[in-house]
Amino acid sequence: MLRRYSTTIRRSEYVLDFLINVLILGVLIKSSKYFELNLHTIFSFAVLFVVGQILIFRVLGLYGSRRFRSLLQQLVLITTSILIHAVLVSVFYAGARFFLDFSLISYIKLLMTYYLVAMLLYLVKGLLVKSVTFYWRTRGYNSRYVLLVGEDALEEVVLDFEENSKLGIAIIGYISSKPLTNFKLTNFKLNYLGDYTDFEQVLNNKVVDQVVLVPGKEYQEQYQKMMTLMKLHGKEFYIYKVEDSEPFKQNSCLFCDKVFRMNKRIFDLVVSLILLFFLAPLLLVVALAIKLTSSGPVFFKQKRMGKNRRLFVLYKFRSMCVDADKKKKVLMQFNEMQGPAFKMKNDPRVTKIGSFLRKTSLDELPQLINVLRGEMSLVGPRPPLPAEVKEYDDWHNKRLSIKPGITCIWQVSGRNEIQDFDDWVNLDLEYIKTRSFKHDIKLLLKTIPAVFKSRGAS
Repeated sequence: MLRRYSTTIRRSEYVLDFLINVLILGVLIKSSKYFELNLHTIFSFAVLFVVGQILIFRVLGLYGSRRFRSLLQQLVLITTSILIHAVLVSVFYAGARFFLDFSLISYIKLLMTYYLVAMLLYLVKGLLVKSVTFYWRTRGYNSRYVLLVGEDALEEVVLDFEENSKLGIAIIGYISSKPLTNFKLTNFKLNYLGDYTDFEQVLNNKVVDQVVLVPGKEYQEQYQKMMTLMKLHGKEFYIYKVEDSEPFKQNSCLFCDKVFRMNKRIFDLVVSLILLFFLAPLLLVVALAIKLTSSGPVFFKQKRMGKNRRLFVLYKFRSMCVDADKKKKVLMQFNEMQGPAFKMKNDPRVTKIGSFLRKTSLDELPQLINVLRGEMSLVGPRPPLPAEVKEYDDWHNKRLSIKPGITCIWQVSGRNEIQDFDDWVNLDLEYIKTRSFKHDIKLLLKTIPAVFKSRGAS
């Protein structure tokens, strides 16, 4: 639900920004005589303004969550992005003035008009988007699932949430030494999920986006154990200090570089769109081959577990018989992988064309749709089956702390040649620890020869 409505909001913002810039372009063209510029020059600069502004908004996080962002902070971000944009456009102007025939005065008039109109319209848009998201959140949509941990001071945290219902916080329940009976609340129905010994079980069985920890003077040992466990799971958590009036002091154990995550998402979108466009003929050929060589659907759809245990439907080209999942139970005795994952060479469920698809990894191409939908990334740990996750050891769970991907270190290290699931997880954790944009590019480039060599494929 969170991803669905976040995506809807983000797409709506892109559309609104496009319409805003079309409106600004109309104003600039209407005022072309005032600028003493021809329409071609105005249009060229307007395109530069539009593309540059949206990219800068994206990099600075204006299309990200506004959940904990005040109107003043939003204004500062908009102003900062516009100033950065002005500097970049001015650099472009300094180079272009030798090739384009227009004066400095005309350029300044054009620039000032654009930014004054843009500032006004973007502020109006910001208020509109904030109002709509607040409306959705007060009705239970676009919510983050939060787990509370602590003692009596939890009441103040919940009251704070209640007063700020527009933040879109959905409390899934609380962990405490005993059920608390002194809550004076009306809007939140709090579920007691157990004491501190049940904390790990809750993390393993619930969708938890964030943990809010309200430490008291007692149970310090339990709090330390839980923080260690959260780091093991790769969970983002906050320490709420009531006495210091410092709510939501973040203590994230993940690599939380927002610029990296935004760049990664932009890269995922651009590359997946390009690949889908150029590979469209190949995808049609594969689909036709599957249809002609075996009965059943072209695509195989299966529920997988993504970031923070959120379930999603994964798409692949069908490479096995239709009742493959039913036959898997009989074949479990032949599992060649040590651990919860199932791997078997010469799997009898694989179709004639399926063997070729799996060796060349062509069956994975429909997952580009999952990348576009924001459920997966191009690079990341492979998404597990829910049944496999139930058999995870504690330290395995950190695989679920980031978006799953189509390829990762495991894919370029021999895939099915790796027989121990722990070795597989260690490779995923190595990626999580060292991930970077440069590292992603390297892994994607290494994936290409690994696919052609069919290294470790079955």
